[in-house]
Amino acid sequence: MAHRLSIPGSTLPDARDWMRCTSGGGPVKAAQFWREWRVGERVVVRYRVEGGYSDALGELTRVDGDGVEVSTRRGPVAVAAADIVLGKHVPPPPAPRRRR
Repeated sequence: MAHRLSIPGSTLPDARDWMRCTSGGGPVKAAQFWREWRVGERVVVRYRVEGGYSDALGELTRVDGDGVEVSTRRGPVAVAAADIVLGKHVPPPPAPRRRR
């Protein structure tokens, strides 16, 4: 089940027009930025779904020309390359809270 994130009145440009900076410092078109990611990294990927957008947050388990796969709390999420809008690396999850 995909979580839908709709942005009323939003006019986001096509993902091919977005620019993102990479760890190497140079700009890369958004349609390609995720290809530099490595399996095992923790990322968040915003992707198109019917009626809006959804986010996948977790560990990257696959990166190839077809897209990415992210292992989330709810299970693996495969995102097709054509549906990727935005993405970035994120820090590790916080440590579980100690019970009182």
